[in-house]
Amino acid sequence: FNNVIGGLVLKNFDCKVDVHNPEITINIEIREKTYIYLNEIKGIGGYPVGVQGRGLLMLSGGIDSPVAGYMALKRGINIDCLYFDSPPHTSIEAKNKVIKLASILNEYSGNIRLLVVPFTKLQEAIYKNVDPEYNITIMRRMMYRIATSINKKYKVVINGESIGQVASQTLSSM
Repeated sequence: FNNVIGGLVLKNFDCKVDVHNPEITINIEIREKTYIYLNEIKGIGGYPVGVQGRGLLMLSGGIDSPVAGYMALKRGINIDCLYFDSPPHTSIEAKNKVIKLASILNEYSGNIRLLVVPFTKLQEAIYKNVDPEYNITIMRRMMYRIATSINKKYKVVINGESIGQVASQTLSSM
């Protein structure tokens, strides 16, 4: 195969072929289509983004959820991000941080959408009607219910919860 390609290069371009010390290496991949390229760009590793379907990342302003999103991308899951906006309980800075994190994750995918859910009224109803000991648990449950009802095209809901990281992520709270 190399001699056929080398012959075509010699026939069509004004150059020499030196297989021992090449100036340029021509890469060819034959799949459903044929790809010809000169430079190989290292990706993030893992599966190609999107081969495993689409997931919905519950993205907060912390470090755990964007790391979970990055790991999902590495496993071939295309993601959209979901943020629960609850002013005045969450600040505009928190929302802007999530927008920035989604933008950074998008550099590895190129097609991430950020969905913003207004959560203030629901959060305040929980504060008003639920025993304070269960506020976080009920809010988390409502967030999961919203996430799973948004669109059935998502194969998985992804989050960055890690047992014991903070008070809201204790085993009893989760």
